[in-house]
Amino acid sequence: MKKRHVIWTAAGVCCAVLLSANTYIFARSETSPIQEIRVHTVKVEEAALKKKHTYKGTAVSEKVFLLYPKAGKDASEWLVQPGDTVTEGQELVAYSDPVLDAQLKEAEDELDEEGVKADYYSSLKTKLQGKLTGLDDEKDKALIEEISGQISEAELQESLASSRETALNGRITDLKDEIDDLKLESPLAGTIQSVDQHSDPSRPIITINSSGSLLIKLSLPPEDAALFAEGEEAELLISKREKASGTVLRKQPESSGARNVDVFLQTDKTDLFEGQPVSVMVYETLKEKTKFVPSSALIKIDKKDYVYVWSDGFLQKRNVKLGEKRSDKVEIVSGAVNGEWAVHKPSEAYYHHQRAINLTNVKPAVLKEEKKK
Repeated sequence: MKKRHVIWTAAGVCCAVLLSANTYIFARSETSPIQEIRVHTVKVEEAALKKKHTYKGTAVSEKVFLLYPKAGKDASEWLVQPGDTVTEGQELVAYSDPVLDAQLKEAEDELDEEGVKADYYSSLKTKLQGKLTGLDDEKDKALIEEISGQISEAELQESLASSRETALNGRITDLKDEIDDLKLESPLAGTIQSVDQHSDPSRPIITINSSGSLLIKLSLPPEDAALFAEGEEAELLISKREKASGTVLRKQPESSGARNVDVFLQTDKTDLFEGQPVSVMVYETLKEKTKFVPSSALIKIDKKDYVYVWSDGFLQKRNVKLGEKRSDKVEIVSGAVNGEWAVHKPSEAYYHHQRAINLTNVKPAVLKEEKKK
């Protein structure tokens, strides 16, 4: 009997201990808050869905001038070569004409002779006029008449020499103009594209590209050319590391009866060269508005795509339907709304309706209060 009493007493003590422990644990669970996880978020945003198209273009000159050789003349000196930069009026090819050269030399020699004559008769006239000084009109009448006649002759010869000088100066000017006309000069500032040394007047000898910014030319099928609208901008890829912007200047048929369309773009780049390849990128708008989220917000679970949306302190597990991918963003067709906050780099350990603090837009004071607790 005593042994049974001890057993019942021990059992009662155990029950009391278990009941007290259970009460303590329950009380702790009621008074201790559930610890939220801390997450960073990214925003679901609306934007236009665009598709990038890349085309190969070429830098071309707006104006190309062809220069032809002088008919019946042979070049005496070629003064430029491909790649040279020239100014308007700069001599490119020198021509010589033996006949004109001989005529010019003869005229210049005659001019020198007439100049000597004019100087001689001018000096003679001065001397003769000096002899008249001091002569008596009555006593030296005969001598005065003789000297006066010599002065008149000197004046006549001086006048004739001066007249011939004037005529020869005009002749020399005309000959020099003719010789200058033999020079082949640049009609504008630009760059020499090609030089072909020959004397056939039916073929050009020099091609000049006008200076200034070159145009970017594309030759495209009509359906591709339709992506380019006059006045709109496009991206230019000059090299792997160099980009620039361009503006569509005009579109025109490639040639009569041709199917392709030539598209010309302006650019501020001034260091392009004729024939340089340039990639042109233009964007086609597929949707005016659609939702995008950074790909870092996506998580794949059981081969399905999900995002965890943070809302009012809780996580919502959403199955999403994805569309186009653009760089580091993915189109959300359904499953998320514009303006919602999606968890950045979600974990497989997260679950639906889990408590969470959004560190992306929470105020610092709230975090300090959380640490104190």
